[in-house]
Amino acid sequence: MDTGAVRPAQAVGIWGAGGLSAHGIRLARLVGAAPVTAFDPLPSARERALLFGADHALDPMAGDFAEAVPEATAGRGIDVAFEFASVGAARAQATIVLGPNGVLVLAGLTPEPVTVADSIDFCFNVRQIRGHYGSEPEHVEQLVGLAAAGRINLGPSVSAHISLAEAADVVARLEKKIGDPIRLVLGGAVADSSRTARAIRSPPRYLLRGPARGPLASGPGMTVAPCRTDDLGGGVTGPEGCRRRR
Repeated sequence: MDTGAVRPAQAVGIWGAGGLSAHGIRLARLVGAAPVTAFDPLPSARERALLFGADHALDPMAGDFAEAVPEATAGRGIDVAFEFASVGAARAQATIVLGPNGVLVLAGLTPEPVTVADSIDFCFNVRQIRGHYGSEPEHVEQLVGLAAAGRINLGPSVSAHISLAEAADVVARLEKKIGDPIRLVLGGAVADSSRTARAIRSPPRYLLRGPARGPLASGPGMTVAPCRTDDLGGGVTGPEGCRRRR
């Protein structure tokens, strides 16, 4: 949202309705964008976009697409478009339906070139294309704060929690889109009776007593860099003064 500088009442378009896009829809609504329109050729993805809060979900392959966008935006076009699909054709399509002073944010990554069909019209309407990559540390803190305050719920984007023992199966499910998952979270115990399971479920943390040492020092007298465990749940090795944090 920062890269696109989205403001309240702006029309936002989101190409692709996967995991990042689902979060994009919720964040666009949070900052006051209206309407929020999702674009995806899969009916199930469009339905999911509506469940996440999109005002409209359109098929970019539909024959009436050129008429559908002005209808959805009251003739304004898209003010800020986010391309999450990582598809060159989606980027080209987004540039066409941008309104005056519209911005296209390239959130998805692909080596495909960005094509502007009519550069004169693009320049006349003072449109822009902006690159985007990753996030800043403060954005994570903001999301945690918003979730804690109940302003945003990203939980529905997690399709399932799966144990580490099923990691290979998870990769196959994502590659083949089995069950149309959004996100699959790896974690949890393989077997409750094993020490490995206990370590996975609640990994030990350590605190250094005494002067801070190492590049990861987080405050006076604290660091995590010098301390380590000699196994998943056993004793501590490292500089004198390391102890297990209870």
